[in-house]
Amino acid sequence: MELVSPKLMKMWKDWELRLMVLTNLLVQVILIFFGSRRKYFQRAKLRAIVWCSYLLADSVATIALGILTNNLGDIYNKRGQVDFHTKLQAFWAPFLLLHLGGPDTITAYSLEDNQLWLRHCWGLIAQTVVTGYIFFMAWLSDSRLSLLSIPMIVVGSLQYREKTWTLWQASSDQLRDSMLTSPDPGPNYSK
Repeated sequence: MELVSPKLMKMWKDWELRLMVLTNLLVQVILIFFGSRRKYFQRAKLRAIVWCSYLLADSVATIALGILTNNLGDIYNKRGQVDFHTKLQAFWAPFLLLHLGGPDTITAYSLEDNQLWLRHCWGLIAQTVVTGYIFFMAWLSDSRLSLLSIPMIVVGSLQYREKTWTLWQASSDQLRDSMLTSPDPGPNYSK
C-alpha cells in the first residue's frame, strides 16, 4: 500500500533541499530585520514570528546539511560521478554553516538561551565536520566553486564559534564571575 505516489516522492526529492535553503534564507531575513527590535514589539504576533524564526534557524540549516550529506552519499553508493548540479548543491554547505552562526542582531532570544552554549559548542564541532565532509565529497580539482568554498567555510565556522563564545560569556556562571572582583584588602599598615 503506497501512501505517497512515486511521482510526488520524486518531486519532493528534487525540491527538498531548495525548500530548506529558501526557508533558512527567510528565517535569516526575519532575524536580521526584527531580531534586535523584538523587545519593542507590542504585538504578540510579531514576537511569536521572531521567536519561531529563532527556534527554526538552527534546525532548518542542520536538516539542509543532512539532506546534502544524504544526497552525496547516495551518489557515492551508486558509484556515480559528481556532476555540476551536485557540486552546485554542495556549494550550499558553507552558506548553511554561515547561517548557523546567525545574524549579529540576535544571538539569544532570552537570558535562559545563554545556558545552552555547550549545545552550540557541540553543534559547532558537528556542523563544521559535516560541512568539511560535504566539501571533500564534492571536491574536484577543476571546480572553481570548491575554491570559493574554502574562505566561506572558514568564515562560517568563525562566526559560529563567535556565537558560541558569546553565549558562553553571557551564561550566568561566566557573567557572575566577570562581575565579582577580588576583594580589596585595604592598605597594609604593617609594611
